[in-house]
Amino acid sequence: ETMQGAPMQGMGVDPTLALQVLDQLSGIWIRQKVQWLEEIVDFEKANKYKIYAKPPGAPSENTDALIKSLPVIWEAKEKSDCCQRQMCRPRHEWQIEVKDAAKNVVLRYERPFKCTIECLCCLIAPQEVSAVMVDGRELGKVVQAFKCLACSHWFDVFDGSGALIYKIEVSCLQCPPNMCCKRWEAYIRDPSENMVGTIANVWPGCNIRGLCSKADNLEINFEMPIPAAHKAILLGGVFLFDFLFFEVRDNN
Repeated sequence: ETMQGAPMQGMGVDPTLALQVLDQLSGIWIRQKVQWLEEIVDFEKANKYKIYAKPPGAPSENTDALIKSLPVIWEAKEKSDCCQRQMCRPRHEWQIEVKDAAKNVVLRYERPFKCTIECLCCLIAPQEVSAVMVDGRELGKVVQAFKCLACSHWFDVFDGSGALIYKIEVSCLQCPPNMCCKRWEAYIRDPSENMVGTIANVWPGCNIRGLCSKADNLEINFEMPIPAAHKAILLGGVFLFDFLFFEVRDNN
């Protein structure tokens, strides 16, 4: 298994390939694969995703049929310890490898295990995820932040040098997407409070996927031009949010 922060040997892939793809995109859809064994017997399996480029002019309310009709640009798969998935979910350690059509790894996301403690006055061992290129260079990370008496969850986004580039706000006054509340959103802002984009989880619809599974249809929209490296870091935030906010529904 690849060590955290180490280069992925033998891949033979241009390290900038993923950034070249992301540079052209104004939005991304991420469709999680339904794991029917997990749904039936509550045995937590490694998550799998297909990643699609959101076409210009696409409707804000995506549908499962629309997403499936688009070409897949990447696939992503979680690598994690089976025992951790059962005992520590949804805070278990994982790596997510993003692969192209030729099965070459183009990006990797690393999340360490953190036993986070949250209360009104402090945050101990915040959750985080790092975005890593195929040559082992860290692009940046998304880290859980703390605001006293806030009605929102906050996350800070840092680039590879450790500079703060964005803040993400997730309101506590919303529930996971369902038949009544079809859209869950997080807001991405720069340090000057300018809106940069949104992260969303959209209910798949009145179908077997929407009614009988907890597989998610996630999306990220970039409302202003930002560097491709920043898009790659924010994509890691989407994966982190999927585990933090939506993997716990079966436990509730």
